[in-house]
Amino acid sequence: MSTSNLSAFLLLLFGLFGGGDPGFIEKYLANADRFLEEGKLPPARESVERALEMDASHLGALLMLADIATMQGDTDTTVYALHRWLDVTKTPSIKRAYKSKRRDILKNLLELDSEAKDLLELSDDYVDGLLNLGKQHEKKGRLHSAIELYRETLLADVFCTEAKDSIKEIQRTGGADVAVEDVLAGADDPSESMDAETIADLEAKHSTWKTAFESDTENYRYKTDAGFLVFKTAPIAMEQMNKAYRKFFHYKEDGDPTPKISVLIYKDREEYLEKNGLPENDWTGGFFNGSSVQTFVGGKTGKETILGMYGTLFHEAAHQFVSLTGKGGVPGWLNEAYASFFEGTTILSNGSVKWNQVASHRLFPLASRMKNGWMEKGRDASPDQEGNWTAPDEAPTFRIIVENDYQWGPPWYAPTWGVVYFLYNYRNPETGETVYRKSLHDYYLSGAAGRADPVQHFEEVVLNNSPLSPVQDIKALNKIWKEWILQLQDIQMGKKPSGKSNIEYGELALERENTQLALEFFEEAYLHESENPEVIWKLASLLEDLKKLDRALALYLEFARECELRGITESNENYPIAMKKVLELDPLHRKHQKLQKDIQERGMNLAHSYFDRGFPLMALEISKRLASSFGSSEAREFYLEVAESTGKTLQNWKLIYNEHNLQGWAGSEAYRAYGAQIESRIETKESSDLSEREFRTQELVCDVTFDADFSLEAEVQFGKDSKLAGLCFGRKDKNNGHAVLLHPKGYLDISTQQGGVWKVRDHRTVQLNKVWNKLRIDVVGKILDVYLNGNFLRSLEMPNRQSVRGGFGLLAGSGQAFFQNIRMLSHNPRDPSGEVARKLAMESLASNATSRAPGSFQGMAPPALNGLHWVQGDPVHLADFLGRPAALIFWAPYQDKVIPSAAFYSHLWEQWAPLDFHFIVVSSGQHSPQETKDWLQKHPMPGLPVAMDISFLNYPRYNLGVGGFGLPRILLLGPGGKVVWEGDPGLTHGAGWKEGDSETYLDTAIEDLAEACSLEDLQRLAPQIPIAHQLLAQGKLKETLLAISELADLDAKDIPEIFEARRIRNEIEALGATLPQQAQTMQEEGYPMTAEFFLHFGATEFPGTATGALCAARLKALQKSPSFRKARKAWKALERAVKLAASKADDRQRIEDYLSRASIDCDVRQTREALQALREGLSSNSLPAIWADIQPNPPALLNP
Repeated sequence: MSTSNLSAFLLLLFGLFGGGDPGFIEKYLANADRFLEEGKLPPARESVERALEMDASHLGALLMLADIATMQGDTDTTVYALHRWLDVTKTPSIKRAYKSKRRDILKNLLELDSEAKDLLELSDDYVDGLLNLGKQHEKKGRLHSAIELYRETLLADVFCTEAKDSIKEIQRTGGADVAVEDVLAGADDPSESMDAETIADLEAKHSTWKTAFESDTENYRYKTDAGFLVFKTAPIAMEQMNKAYRKFFHYKEDGDPTPKISVLIYKDREEYLEKNGLPENDWTGGFFNGSSVQTFVGGKTGKETILGMYGTLFHEAAHQFVSLTGKGGVPGWLNEAYASFFEGTTILSNGSVKWNQVASHRLFPLASRMKNGWMEKGRDASPDQEGNWTAPDEAPTFRIIVENDYQWGPPWYAPTWGVVYFLYNYRNPETGETVYRKSLHDYYLSGAAGRADPVQHFEEVVLNNSPLSPVQDIKALNKIWKEWILQLQDIQMGKKPSGKSNIEYGELALERENTQLALEFFEEAYLHESENPEVIWKLASLLEDLKKLDRALALYLEFARECELRGITESNENYPIAMKKVLELDPLHRKHQKLQKDIQERGMNLAHSYFDRGFPLMALEISKRLASSFGSSEAREFYLEVAESTGKTLQNWKLIYNEHNLQGWAGSEAYRAYGAQIESRIETKESSDLSEREFRTQELVCDVTFDADFSLEAEVQFGKDSKLAGLCFGRKDKNNGHAVLLHPKGYLDISTQQGGVWKVRDHRTVQLNKVWNKLRIDVVGKILDVYLNGNFLRSLEMPNRQSVRGGFGLLAGSGQAFFQNIRMLSHNPRDPSGEVARKLAMESLASNATSRAPGSFQGMAPPALNGLHWVQGDPVHLADFLGRPAALIFWAPYQDKVIPSAAFYSHLWEQWAPLDFHFIVVSSGQHSPQETKDWLQKHPMPGLPVAMDISFLNYPRYNLGVGGFGLPRILLLGPGGKVVWEGDPGLTHGAGWKEGDSETYLDTAIEDLAEACSLEDLQRLAPQIPIAHQLLAQGKLKETLLAISELADLDAKDIPEIFEARRIRNEIEALGATLPQQAQTMQEEGYPMTAEFFLHFGATEFPGTATGALCAARLKALQKSPSFRKARKAWKALERAVKLAASKADDRQRIEDYLSRASIDCDVRQTREALQALREGLSSNSLPAIWADIQPNPPALLNP
């Protein structure tokens, strides 16, 4: 279509078939039209591309891009845009409306692309084939398999509504294992298909409490003026929660109605306070008064989500069941704790609920208080004279909570929740069995309220009646409770995997043949580490044993994909087994494989053809779809080849602010649309109780979540009194997520919020522009890359992939800030484009220093230090520190006068040098050597090597000085010699550091590095290396392995001792690598007892190795097999005959009897040969000697 008649066509497309914001897109397309009339093609194209950043599927913008690209001679883009247009109009509703238009576009496209029809047919064939297979699985009840195929369909065709609808229907009607979180409990359309105008009219009629919506269900009466959505979803949510309460409290589990109460939901906090006569400083979010549960939407800020309201509702509604079931009276603290227990409940799409989940907004404040110590008395947590509450720094002890001698208020929710969650979930460390769950319920029913001695009663009912309890008095319980809560915090933060202990507990449960408990543990491990191949394998195997074959199949496929993503398909011995399982469990797998093979072959031929014909964008598009849909390594490699050779990518950024209003955003009222910008204005309270390093922040959250790799970008400008501004991501709720923040004084922080508590993970000095600063983050897997103003700053490994998935938005501190050009880039889970783009970016960083921020060496070896003059300690070089972490400190006396830091560095040396953490201090050349020595005399740093850059060579290399970084500046180097952290400690001007101060940014970074290097364990275990060498030289394999196994298992990189321990283990493991195969050969040849001996030998003599683990697993399987059990029965009968022959009471008849019994079960070669040999030796009374000769011998191993 020519430009002259394009504008009229665009107007037809607005509203009906244009996504994004019509006003925004219309504005930029009008700009493009104007530029075209003026003959200015580059700005015209830029305007169209800006419109496509708002909606990449906008039909009019796609055609305009194709038209401009044609004028520019860019046929590659023209063909890509027209193909995209045809893809978008493929959905049935649009296809019918654009039937003739599609015919015209295809005709134009074929003139440029002779293979366009082949590509369209390829896509249709693939989608139709997948949908057909999915329907077959669904018909047979294989719902996981069906979902997998429908998801694969959407990777091939994101616009396929049939696949989307099928997934939604399965999630609505299937079991909990296919259901997803859904506050509507699977309700298809809570709006009842009403249009927006009708709903608005209804809400206007019911906008006051007097005219509020009202309805009844079996167990509740509802009244709300909070809107039609709340009116329709509250009954669904509450009826489902009612079922959960019944199960937990063991009340009317047969389904009979519970006593009906009212559920009152007000439209805002103001109305809630007014209707209940509550003061303005009331701290409650809701209450239960015996006849009703009451709450309000929006929370205290008025902007909190409906999910937050439901959390409060579930808490308050639980009080009804306490009142119905608590015999003899329940203490107030336990009543509230049980209610808080349900705050973490999740409603699923099939109408069921998941409960007993961690309430992170309770866990993290409690853990923080526990770290600070214990309160002395309950009255330490009380309101002031005006009724305002402040939580104490410390946590209450178990005794304080149980004594219940305090005024109830906000500081008590987290500790009491922590008590119940601990008692309900604490498990015996050896067996994994719950310790206090039963006795907690007994205590609940014991009439604990009003007891003369509540502590004694608690000890008698809970501690003394729990056989597995490690303690018998309440004081001793504090230590266990604290350790458990802090460990739970680490698990939730991803610092400590839950998978290992849960896997171990699950295996112990399997040994006790308690498969249901084992399943619980494996499910818990999978919840926290769903990408861990070991966890997936364990869960899949157990599900297969339990005949839950459909989900087992889905997990085997997931396991295979994880192995492929990690590049361990050859090294992981379970990978081929998993692929074999897929073939066995999926009756349609061969058809699926055949379809994929056909599509792969045709697709790759087309991709190469497009590339050869000068259409790299189409080559990238086809290879990306093939790689995304079924993980084609060939397609992934070709995508990389095309991207590297052409410099083109398919990373299409999307604008997420329409430059008009905040549609699609939610959160604080402190944000407003301000033309092309978003402005934040957060009041600064004059009487602030915040320290210099604490900030008040508020978020503006985008209505989008990420479940795969993504990028975010925004330009930030600081306004009046601005404290900070940046991006938040990985957001789970208002209390949990991450943020990258800029400070106007020239700092950048990477922080994590857990349960409302922020922790700075990385703090560094940066150079800011005077007006706008472009902040960008890329997330690939669990790696976070941060860029500022186009320059790479650093990479940070986050806890796991799940921790960085979730919502995102803007975050600002007090004062005024502005944001513009806010964009995102999202990928589907197997899209290679993000991974490829990162690979190319990292290669560029390694070879091109200009793409890094000046003086920033994150992830690289820093410049060598040359020409130094040493004023304290012996000369050292950075290379001397390889194998251990080190701190490179840039410091000077002039800086120490302003920001005193010598005492701080001395403190660090004393704390970390004993663990082999190295330090080097480099002073500037602005002082003479004598002046520096004089300063060190008055401000000593004993033990620290101190040098001076008198040659002025080093400070410029590190961008220190005028126009660069100021002092102090510190670089932390990992054992491999690369920079892992760079920044400053964050010490206060004029004050510096003194003993007892809170942790600095550097403290946190050093602690993390020391933990990553396992320094404490390393110091303890490194002496085992020479011991292991001696044992190995003596041929003592098992003893050698036991000596170095713990050291070899340490998860630290570039540590020589760990490398050597693993080398020794690998050397020994190689000696026994053939044991499993030897055992299998013996079994196949009819020698099961020898096979058992070999496997037992491998399991016991090769502890802590893959060989040992495989031998143990196969030994267990062998011993369970009926054929082996029969052979062992015969072997034991033969053994009894030999023992009888060897005894003084030689009884030939009884010996014959045992041999006869053995003959019944002698079905294999080994037992038959043994029986024959013993019968032949019976006459010569040589049975013991013969028996000794036929015993299995240790397998032949190479001499170490």
